Amino acid sequence: MLMFAAHTSTVASISWTILELLKSPSRLASLRHDLRQVSDHRSSPYLQACLKETVRRYSGISMFRHARQSTICPGTNDTVVPKGSIVSISAYLTHRDPNIYPNADEWIPERWLQEPDLAKRVNAGDRLAYIPFGAGAHRCPGEKLAGLIGAKVLGCLVEGYDVIWGREEKKEEDLNRLDFSKVGSPWLEALSICKPVPQSLHTCATQALLGGDAPQRIVTAQDDTYTDARLGEKIQLTEVSFSSYSSLTDTLVIDLAHLNYVHVSEDNSTAKVGAGIRLGALYTALSDYDTTWIGGICPTVGLTGLLGAGGFNMQMRALGISSDHVLSARVVTAHGETLLASPSSNPELFWAIRGGGGGTYGVITELELRLRKLPRSAMVSISWKDTESRFAAAKRFLEWAPRQSKEFTSQINVYKSSIQVLGWYLGGTKQELQALLDDSGLLTIGQPESQITGDCSTDNSRIFGIVTDTCLPDDKVDASILNVIPEPFSKFGNSSQFTYEEVPLSTTRAPAEPWPRFRRLSKSFFVQKDNLLDDDTVREVVDRIAQLDEASEVWGEWHAWNISATGDNAFAWREQAYAHLEFQAHGSNDSTTQAGYEKWFADLEAYLRPAVGPASYAGYMDSRISVDPLESYYGGNICRLADVKMAYDPDDFFTNPQSIRPTSC
Repeated sequence: MLMFAAHTSTVASISWTILELLKSPSRLASLRHDLRQVSDHRSSPYLQACLKETVRRYSGISMFRHARQSTICPGTNDTVVPKGSIVSISAYLTHRDPNIYPNADEWIPERWLQEPDLAKRVNAGDRLAYIPFGAGAHRCPGEKLAGLIGAKVLGCLVEGYDVIWGREEKKEEDLNRLDFSKVGSPWLEALSICKPVPQSLHTCATQALLGGDAPQRIVTAQDDTYTDARLGEKIQLTEVSFSSYSSLTDTLVIDLAHLNYVHVSEDNSTAKVGAGIRLGALYTALSDYDTTWIGGICPTVGLTGLLGAGGFNMQMRALGISSDHVLSARVVTAHGETLLASPSSNPELFWAIRGGGGGTYGVITELELRLRKLPRSAMVSISWKDTESRFAAAKRFLEWAPRQSKEFTSQINVYKSSIQVLGWYLGGTKQELQALLDDSGLLTIGQPESQITGDCSTDNSRIFGIVTDTCLPDDKVDASILNVIPEPFSKFGNSSQFTYEEVPLSTTRAPAEPWPRFRRLSKSFFVQKDNLLDDDTVREVVDRIAQLDEASEVWGEWHAWNISATGDNAFAWREQAYAHLEFQAHGSNDSTTQAGYEKWFADLEAYLRPAVGPASYAGYMDSRISVDPLESYYGGNICRLADVKMAYDPDDFFTNPQSIRPTSC
């Protein structure tokens, strides 16, 4: 009889636990991880915590007792329970008493891990507040057997099967269909099913897509658009990866570019945006509200890629990196759970996705951004066409630019036979910027061609140095280059181009022309405040740039940093970065020429890395970096990021050759 006495409550406990795990995939993942660490399911602390919490929250048992003496009810002055009365004690109500169990209506198994003796504490003295199997002489004799069976069955189901929402009869989870006519027994009506689910990746992707147009949105190796669709520069799941880590073999690439909506709040202070939006499209949409966001330079860069690396920009010295201007994010984990990440909800995840590497912890589907209207500004462009001025201008820029007013953010572009300085003086006037440049010493080097203008609108400032070198009247500003479509690049070689609803957000501006694709080689170095470059090193690097041929289009893009704004995110180099040196070149289809370019970059790495140290920008991942890449991108944050990875993606589902792993620390 004992073997069958507790079968109803045991089945109910298992069923309710599965239901709660389905509602919280991160807990399901944690339980699976815990089960892998033990040889016997019964010794899994997390499994036991789940079962204890289930029988607390869903216990429907009522106990009947005879009052042995007349008693005044606690909390009343005159309510008397007469001797001999039959008293019903409701475990359901007792277990949901918020004075005993904080957040009593929520299923929180972690409460039993945080306080292993919780049951003893709430049952201390003459109080009985945890009574799923009764109490005293009437305590259920099948309790231990029920616990053994429940742990074994639940452990086997969770560890050996994929537990999913039933799809045969229902298209969505409908908790209202649960039958509560029998308290304690969750009649799930096929709401959940447990079964092995071996299915192809293509089948899985097809089931995941809504709208009936899955064939138009899935590209496989058999499609003639495959090469075009998988190119790394088009992918928004991973960060801006010049190493094409977003298009690796035997991987699933999720292109989020069409998640590009922009919903601005009534007071224009915030916006909720689709996380696949590109920066140009975001700026274009926000301009209709006379506001903007503190973001990067290139219109085709994806928002989540920018944030995964931290987000340097041309307002950062005064206003901080782009990650400082994110309020929250919606993140889909590897187990399909959608989480809110913010300072108060999943704060460690929120910290990690901003500067801790893109495409590493989950798929970001929506971001809430803090907006602001930027003041009209002054801009500068200075060019030297002679080779001889390059070293002197580069040397003076690195000495001067990072030490100027925080409102002035600038860069110097070092080419094979010329050099150029671009700067944005946020809120400054033409006269103020002219005075700043007069004191810089830059205008006394060689024979510069300078353009210093003021009263620039934000759109004008964003296209400065790309489309124009002057501040124009607002009605003369052509910012169409910002109005990019979801897939804004040109056709790649002879491959067919993948397209799907390529519509720009603005219908009043002309759409941007397709951006050209090219093979890219790149290196990234942060110069630290306590380890500045000496003159000989600057001269050597400038001379090296002159060594490559014209076809390489080699250039160094060096940005002044020295950021004054504070922020709490995973970007590691905020306090120490003095300047960022990026080197780029176009690759070649000729193998001999390409090999020469690659040797040039390898030699640059061997020469410059010992001089500047390990720090690099995570947005420019480098498969041939000579130091530990994780140390280079994330510095002292590696262990904390690994903890976040373990908590939200313990199986390392989202990965690339240089991403944070659960075991990175």
